[in-house]
Parts: sequence; structure tokens; C-alpha cells
Amino acid sequence: MRRIILFAITLSCILSASICLAEDRMVTVDGYCFLEDEASDHSGTRVLFEAVSPSAVTDSAFTADTGYISLGLSEGLYVIHYTHDGYLPHDTSEPVYIAANTTLADVTLQPGTIIEVSGDVFGEWTPDHWFKVIGDIRVPPDSSLVIHPGTLISFMDNYQMTVNGALIAAGTETDSIRFVSGQLGPAPGDWKGIVFTDSTTCSGSLEYCVIENAGSGGGAGDGWALKLESTGSTPILIENCTIRYSENNGIFCGRATAQIIGNHIYECEVGIYCFYSSSVISNNTLGRVHTAIELSDSPSLITGNTIENVVYGISCHGSSAVITGNYIGSFIQMGIYCTGALSAPLIMNNIIESLMYSSATGIICSASSPRIVGNIVRSNSTGILIESATPLIADNVISENNHGINAYSCSPDSIMYNNVWNNGTNYTGDGLPSNIGDICCTNYNNDPCDTYYNISMDPLFDPENEYHLLEGSPCIDAGLPDPATYDADGTIADIGAFPFLQSNPDPPVIDFTGDPTTGASPLAVAFTTSNTGGPIISWLWDFGDGTSSSRANPAHNYIVTEPTQFTVSLLVMGPGGGTDSAVKIDYIAVLPGNAPPVAHFNADPLIGHGDVQFNNQSLGAISTLLWTFGDEESSDEWSPLHHYAMPDTYTVCLEVGGAGGTDEECKIDYIIIVDPETVVAGFTPSDTFGVVPAPIAFTNTSSGTIDTYHWDFGDGDSSSVANPVHTYTAVGDFTVTLIAAGPANSDTASVGIRMLPAEAIITAVDDVPDDQGGQVLVSFNRSGHDTNSPRSEIYAVEAFYNSQWVTLLSGGAYGQEGYIYLVPTFCDSTAADPCLTQFRVIAHMDEGIFISDPMTGYSVDNIAPSVPEGFQITFSPGASILSWNPCPDDDFQYFNIYRGPDADFEPSPENLAHQTIATHWADESPGHTLFYKLTAVDNAGNESGPALASDASGAAGELSINRFALHPCRPNPLNSRTMIIYDVPRSNIVVTLRIYDEQGRIVRHLVDGPIAAGRHTVIWDGRDNQNRKVASGIYFYKLESDGFSQARKLSLLR
Repeated sequence: MRRIILFAITLSCILSASICLAEDRMVTVDGYCFLEDEASDHSGTRVLFEAVSPSAVTDSAFTADTGYISLGLSEGLYVIHYTHDGYLPHDTSEPVYIAANTTLADVTLQPGTIIEVSGDVFGEWTPDHWFKVIGDIRVPPDSSLVIHPGTLISFMDNYQMTVNGALIAAGTETDSIRFVSGQLGPAPGDWKGIVFTDSTTCSGSLEYCVIENAGSGGGAGDGWALKLESTGSTPILIENCTIRYSENNGIFCGRATAQIIGNHIYECEVGIYCFYSSSVISNNTLGRVHTAIELSDSPSLITGNTIENVVYGISCHGSSAVITGNYIGSFIQMGIYCTGALSAPLIMNNIIESLMYSSATGIICSASSPRIVGNIVRSNSTGILIESATPLIADNVISENNHGINAYSCSPDSIMYNNVWNNGTNYTGDGLPSNIGDICCTNYNNDPCDTYYNISMDPLFDPENEYHLLEGSPCIDAGLPDPATYDADGTIADIGAFPFLQSNPDPPVIDFTGDPTTGASPLAVAFTTSNTGGPIISWLWDFGDGTSSSRANPAHNYIVTEPTQFTVSLLVMGPGGGTDSAVKIDYIAVLPGNAPPVAHFNADPLIGHGDVQFNNQSLGAISTLLWTFGDEESSDEWSPLHHYAMPDTYTVCLEVGGAGGTDEECKIDYIIIVDPETVVAGFTPSDTFGVVPAPIAFTNTSSGTIDTYHWDFGDGDSSSVANPVHTYTAVGDFTVTLIAAGPANSDTASVGIRMLPAEAIITAVDDVPDDQGGQVLVSFNRSGHDTNSPRSEIYAVEAFYNSQWVTLLSGGAYGQEGYIYLVPTFCDSTAADPCLTQFRVIAHMDEGIFISDPMTGYSVDNIAPSVPEGFQITFSPGASILSWNPCPDDDFQYFNIYRGPDADFEPSPENLAHQTIATHWADESPGHTLFYKLTAVDNAGNESGPALASDASGAAGELSINRFALHPCRPNPLNSRTMIIYDVPRSNIVVTLRIYDEQGRIVRHLVDGPIAAGRHTVIWDGRDNQNRKVASGIYFYKLESDGFSQARKLSLLR
């Protein structure tokens, strides 16, 4: 396979800035494709992304029930194809650039009938059918095939269309006819092409058609997408068509007369090649090809074409063609090339520039005799190169080239009246006339020139109207002074492609006629312009059916399915800008054609058990029809449902008739009726687990004789297609059920599907029971991306604190269904402050970071302090002396003292007598109350059970103390002060109680002297013996007396 230059030109130069940078960059594309006659189930449409640019990679996907599709692709250019059985396909007419977050425009597929064709074809093809070519097809002699706008013809393999009769394919500007590849991944050379054979009976026209991915080698087409070899007298018309992606070449015109007008041809080797052909090649656009137009022994007219991004522009071999008014730019080697002794073309009024390639040559003449007149040749390596040739070179602007005119081994007739200016060298070579370029005299404008009236001056082009001359240009009236070449205003010819009119010519005064103006479809009408005014430089026809033409005297085919009248208009313009128009209302009247109908049908199923649905796909105007089913039964219904009673093989025939005649199609042994088999339902999902939204494809593995399918996806949606694709959008466990039913029985199969979210879901935030608070249990279900595969993924738990999220802890993810994390809290909930905290879970997965919804919780200190011990009462006149042991709990806060009338009273706020952190209290107003109860309260407000004091009596201060003791201080740690409690068993004993620092130095004397027997308390205020505040740290308090010594540690926190 030859590689086409277009990739070197286009993709490396034009698309490099955007597409080459996109290599290996993955993006997401999504969109919707709907089915016109479906209310809810739009699944099963295949969307193929065909790669065009090097960075793109061909891929495809299927739509879900909603019609939605989403796919990851490499960034680049794609042509997008939409296909679905029973519907007409759709694709983008031009490549689409897929970048990040690309959403496609909605597409709706229209229902249509698929017709498979091969062999001889004729009649009319309409857009409500999709024509699949499954073998070579031919329009036979003396037959015609009329193709209506919007019709799609798909070549399913390497087949060819041959035209021996008449082919009329008349699309419109908004509704083209498409001849394309039927492959799922279309590529150049998928099919051969269309061939108008070497026959006098061959004729036709293609208007607004698209021909793509053809041009394979071999066959009569020989690598051409469109090959014209008709020797008939009527020119073949190829107008406003697009021919692209040919494996080899575009249009071949051999020994045929053709009008190739207004077409777009690109992505092939040779665009148009004429061989012994007198054709009109006008107003075409050719690009990204190797050679745009090539002529061999062909006196054709090549005019008004735009040629860019090619290696060779127009190549003329032994041809006396007229090459005029073309634009050729951005070529690599040659703009126009003329060679051969018989090659004497007229090369006039062309613009030839190569702004991209410094090695390019504008016009090359080799062993030929062209007339090169009125061209603009600029910005090339060489403007005009003459080798062993005898051209006439006049009235040209040759500027800004490396070399202006090079002449070798030749004696050119004339190089005169040119403007050769601002080239690296204006003239070089051994074949130049003597003294050319030597300024020696003046011309008729009194501007300096050489002997041959060549000037070398700035042409003064109009910057607002490129290549048109400004008033005062030295090119005005400086051309050939031959009246035959005068400008339209009657003055001497100007140098260059566009004359400067010094006075406006008379405007045109036009009329037109059409012949014929009435007839049957397809009606070929030849239009002729008449003019009694000034000259005309442009024509614009509107044929009234959505098509137009820029030809002076066009021919047009009218195609109708019902009687229609068309209004025709023509607008013309003269060289001075003057215009005229003509409109003829309801000028052309066309009746439907009388071609015989074409019988065609299919059936479903072909192998069944009784009922068969027949589908009439016949074409043309049909007034009668008759089905025979092979079982002695018949029908005149359009598409009958027929029941076969017995197992057998049946031949079916359909005969159709109309005004043009009759046709019959018989299909031998077409229907096979067998006994039904038992249905066994079965299917496999593409996955049983997913992260929403997740499309799941279901592959039907059911066996037996099946008529219907019913799918229940477990989330409220259902389907009746055989192999559906369903997108789950909700989280949960779903049971998918398939019911397959047939004549013999029905059967059911089920599979479970689980859908998880991408983020974790917090299920609970619980306080830890039976603890001292400061922590909660955060329970959450896993992220859907958390699997037990060897990946480095973690969860982190965060709390909202001080107006921001704070990470508390993290742990590994290892595919568990749920996790429970023990998480610290900033505070505990109390009656005064609930201390509610929001928690969330961050899932750090390989697929991304996902954040859960927050949940609120709190921790609680739910362990009450110990019941106080050693609770005693000493009664004395005027007071009750209560004492008890210190509370051993670290979170102790204070003691509550309750008093009541009897031993069974219940502590309550009403009988609360006192609160203290001390271990004794003197109730100086007990009244007659003889009963007390004591409780301990912690930081969280938890209250212990009550301690009931034992009865006691005695003098004041006579507590039951029988040994020395130093009790824990409260509070510890202290901030400003603490209470120290100690016991003395005997009176009048010297006791010392001191505070020491960590180095054993005395900080403070608290007690130093005789002390009465009993329990005593003393306060240390965190100061030393000089009443100075001491620093935070560890200190000790020590009790000493009569051989007893005991020390305890305390902490001071400022």
C-alpha cells in the first residue's frame, strides 16, 4: 500500500501544534444517541470512534438504556459512526477533535429498512432504506438507477459499482448521498469504487455525493474512487461532491467528456487525472494529495480551482489545455508543469505561490510551447523555469522568488511586458533573449523598462483586495498592446491576474431558458444563458430543489416522488461589479417516473416454528402485489405475518406491479420450519460488581427456541433486547432476572449485581462503652474501589475542629466490607456541653480521592467514681464532724454530702447539704438530722453510689486515727493550689510537712510543730517560703514525725 504524502504535509505541519502534543493523553467523551421510535430503551447503539490523527486510537462503546455513552479515548481527531440494527446509520461528516471533557451533540437514529444488494441494480433508491452492497453491483445497459437525497450506500467488502446504463445520484447541499465503507472500522481501500465503463450507453451525474474509503487496487476501477470511461455524447457530471480517504486516487477521466465542478477532493494520491479527455474541471478544491490535477493528451478546461498542500499542482503532458483562474499555494515542488512537444496550453490569470516550501517552482516548461499570460508567480524558489521550450511569457507579475525567470537550452519566442521585481535574481540561464532585464528605455507609461518592455517595479497590490492593483500601479496599461487582449474597459491589458478597470463596463442584461421544462423524473434539464449587455464573470444558479451551480450553461437532474414545480433563478455579475438576475416561477414541472417497480423482500425468522414476518422492501410506484409462501397460501398484504402449519422448507415469491411494468423476486428454500426446542435461560454479566455509575453488558447464553426476552435489572428498569447494556446509578445489591420464552416453554435465570459508591459510607459514630471517654468508634462501609488486590490504598478519618477538617488517624485499605476505627475526640459530652463533632472518611484509592458524607457523634465518660470509703461521723455539741477517705479515681472532681431524716432517704438536689474536695466537714447546723450519705462526682458529672456513715459519738476532734498517714493531695496536678491531708495518731507530737523540688531542696514549710491527734488538712498555694510563685514541674510533699516518714509526688502546671 502506498503511503500518501498528505500525512507528511497535513499531520506533521498543520496539526502538529494541537494533535502531536496530545500523544498518550487520555480524555473522556460522552453524549447521547436516541432511537426515534423508542420511548425508553435506547440501548445497543454501537458508537465507533475511528482514529484519524496519529495520536488517536480507534475504539467503540454501546449506549445504555438512556442512550448515554461515555468512553475514555486518546486525545485526537476522530470520525464518529453510529449504527443500530433496524435504523439508518449516522456519522460525522468531518473529523471531530476529542479533547478533555468533550460532550458530543445529541444524535437521533431514524428507523429504516436494510436492503442487501448485489448483481444488477436499477429503479429508485430512497433514503428510508439503507443499502448494503454485499457483492459487485451493476447498472445494466438501457437501465437507470436514480438515487434520492439522503440515501446511504455501504459497501460491505471490496466490491465495485459499475455503470453501463444511467446513474443519477442527485443529493442536495444539506442532504448528501453517501457511498461509504460498511466496515466497523472504515479504512482507505475498503471498497473499489464507481466505474462508468467504456460504453456509448453509459451516462449519469453525481451531485452532492460523498465517496470515501474507496480506491483499492484491482478490478476495472484500478485504484480510482471514481473512474469515468464513457464514450457517450452526453458529458458525465460530477458536481459538489466530496471524494476522500481513497487508498490510491480520486477521479479518473479517460476518453470521456466530463464536467467536474465544485468538488472537494483530499486524502488520496492523484486528485483528478484526464487521459485523452476534453473535460471541464472547474471550481474544485483539492488538498492533501500528491498530485492535484494531471492531464495527458487532454485539451481540457482547468479553471477556478483551489489547490493547496500538495506536491504537484497541475501537471500537463502533451495537452493543449486552458489553465486559467486557479489558485495554487503551499506546494512542495511544482505549481504548473508542462511537458511534451504537443503540449501548448494557455496558462492565464493564475496565482501561484508557495509560502511554505522554499524549493518550489511556480511554472515549469519542458519541451513545450505554452502561453503564460497574466499570472502572478511569487514567493517560490523559482518563478518560471524554461527548459528546451518555446513559450510566450507576457503580462505576468513575477516577484519575491529566489530566481525570477530561469531559461536553459532554449530560445523562447518572447518574454515581454512582464513585471519581474524583487527576486533574488530576476533573470538567469543561457536561453534568455539578449539584454533582457537591462533597463534601457521607457514604456507607454513612461516607466523604465528593458528592450522587451519588461519592467521591475513594485506592482502596488491592494492590501484590502489581495493581488488586485491599486490606482497608480505601474502594471496598469503596461501589458501587451494587442486589441485582442484589451481589458474589459477597452484599455490596454494590465500586467497581472486582475485588471484595474478604469471605467465600469455595461452591466450584463440576461435571460435564460431550460430544455425541457416538463417531463418525468428523473428529468435532465439543460439551461442556457443569454446576454445582451456587458460581459459576465460569474454565474449563480438556484434550481429550486436545494442545489445550485456556478456554471454558465449547466445541466441539472430533477428527481421527484410526486408532481412538483420548481422555481429557477440566475444571478450574474460583470467585471465592473454590475449585476443582473432572472427568476422564473414554477418554471420546471416534474412528474414521478414510470420506471417499473423492483420487487425485494426479507423475512424474520428464516428458521422458525410457525409464524414468519415478511417485510416488503420493494422500490418504485407499486399498485399491485402478490405473495406466494410455498404452502399453497398467498396474500396481497404489504408485509404479511404468515403462519406455517408444518415443518418443511419453503420457497417464497413476491410479485409487484405498477404503471411501468411488473417485477418478481423468488427466494428458493428461503423459509425453514422446525419443531421448537426447550428453552433454557442463561446469561453472563460483564461484571457482577461496579462503582456507580457503572454500565454492565449482559451476554445472553440462553438456548432453545426463543421468541421473547424480558430482563428485570432489579432497580426498576427493564429491557426486551437479547443482549442489553444497563447502567446502574444507584448503590445496592440487585438481582438481575432474565425470562426467556418460546413456543415450548419459558425459563428464568438470575444473577446478583452489587453496586458501591466511590466514597466510603459512614454507618455509625458510637461512644465506646464503659470507658473514661475521649474516644469513639467510627464504622464505615468500604469504597467501591477498595479491593483485596495488592495496591497501596488508605482510609483517613477527619474531624471538624476550629472551622477546619483535622486528620485524626489513618489505616490501610484491604478489601474488607466494612471497617471500625477507634478515633480520639477533642472533648467529652457533658450536661453543660454536648461536644458534638462531625467526622468524615477520606478514601485514598488508586482511582482518586473520594470524600464521604459527614456524620455527627460524641464521646462520653460513662464510668462513675468509686463509692467513698471510711465515711464516719463524730457527734459533738453544736456540730457533726464527718470524715472519709480520699477518692482514688484520677478524674475525681468533688464530693456531695446529703442529709435526711432516716437511713432510707434517697439523695437528691433537695437534700444536698454540702459539696467539697476535702475529706472532712463539720455540719454546724444538723438540727435533729442524724443520717448522712456521701457520693463522689467525676469530671464528666458521673456520680458514684452513696456511702452511708456508720454511727459514732465522742468529743470534737476525736476521730478514730490510730496511725500516721499522708493522703493524696487534691487536685493533682495543680494549677494554683492543692489540699494536702494527713493523719496524726497522738497529740502533742512534733510534725513537719514540707514541699521539695526534684533536686531535694526545700521549697516550702507547711507544718512544723506539735499537732493534736486527728485528721488535718493544709493548703499549698504553689509558692515558696519567700512567697514567690514556683515554676511548673515535679515536686514532692513529705510528712515526718516520731520516726515516721512518708512522701508523695505532685505536679504543678502553670
